[in-house]
Amino acid sequence: MVEQIRDSLPAVHTWVCLDGETPGSLTLDEFLARGSVDERVDREAVDDVAMIVGTGGTTGRPKGVVLTGTNLETMTAITLMGYPFTGVPTYLALAPLTHAAGVLCFPILSHGGSIVIMRAPDVGEFIANIEKRHVTHTFLPPTLIYMVLGHESLDRADLSSLQCFWYGGAPMSVDRLGEALERIGPVMAQLFG
Repeated sequence: MVEQIRDSLPAVHTWVCLDGETPGSLTLDEFLARGSVDERVDREAVDDVAMIVGTGGTTGRPKGVVLTGTNLETMTAITLMGYPFTGVPTYLALAPLTHAAGVLCFPILSHGGSIVIMRAPDVGEFIANIEKRHVTHTFLPPTLIYMVLGHESLDRADLSSLQCFWYGGAPMSVDRLGEALERIGPVMAQLFG
């Protein structure tokens, strides 16, 4: 797949393969070996661009939003103040990490939590992972929540570990939200950024 897109991204000067070797790319170990333990974070760089995330296009056309280090620190602090975090959290990521699902990793990691990343969008596995891995936090767009609500295993699953089930990226039906509150629990939290 990388070979198919490499020529269309001339500004990318370093390619890193996380789980093996790919021609023209560094392995993760090679990439990490290039850094120095003695290098320190430049605190003046907090206003540098940290990432560009795509919006869901809820209020118009999807667009790329530039986030700085300060934006991410502030969002993390607000999330920690505004939503429940008890104990060491476990975050289940089914939605793409290039959107809100990824930004929500920062508050989890700041509590020493772990991120469980699903390889494929399988709502049955999503429900099973909540129970099996004692997931405390997750994020899905409403369309995937509707699929969760329609899955046969939902009512048999133990979802008691969930502290917060964020949703956003699109409007959610009030009736379906009521159903989610009843069947998943009073853990639903709407996000728009």
